Amino acid sequence: MVLRALTDVLENGAGYCTRIGADLVRLAIEPLREGRFYRDLFDPRSSHALACETSCGCLRDYRSSQIHTLLDWRLGLDLLDLAVDGIAPSLGHPRWAEVVARASKSLSALLPGGRCELAHPLVPTSGAVSVFDVLRRPGWVIARSRSMDGGCAESSGT
Repeated sequence: MVLRALTDVLENGAGYCTRIGADLVRLAIEPLREGRFYRDLFDPRSSHALACETSCGCLRDYRSSQIHTLLDWRLGLDLLDLAVDGIAPSLGHPRWAEVVARASKSLSALLPGGRCELAHPLVPTSGAVSVFDVLRRPGWVIARSRSMDGGCAESSGT
C-alpha cells in the first residue's frame, strides 16, 4: 500500500491541497504518462535523452544553480513511479541503461581491479556504490575506497 499526502502549509489553509490531491493522478499524472514527452524519456535516441543527460535546461536557472548536480529526470520519474504505483526504483529500467553503462565504465577506470556493484541512488545497497556517486562524485568514491582498504565505497545517498 502506498500512502500519498498533500497538506496545506498554513494551519486552517484554504484547502487547495485537498482539492488538488483528490484529482492529482487523474488531472496531472495520467496526462503526463500518456503524452509524447513521457514516452520519449524511455527512448535512448530521443532528442530529450540526447540533450538532457541529467536535467533539462528548463530546470536549470540561476536560482537552482547550487543544486544543478542533484537534478536528474530519471530520479524524478522513479520518485513518481514510487509515489503513484509503489514501484521500487531499479537500475534495470530502460531509462537507466545508458547511465549504468557509463557508470560501469567509469567505475572500472576509478577502481581498477575493484569489484563493486552499482546501486540505484534511491536504494542504498550494502557493498555497492551509487551510480550517482560514480558519475558525479568520483573523488569521493576513490577516497572511500582507499579508506576501506580498496573495498567498495558504499553509497552515501543523494
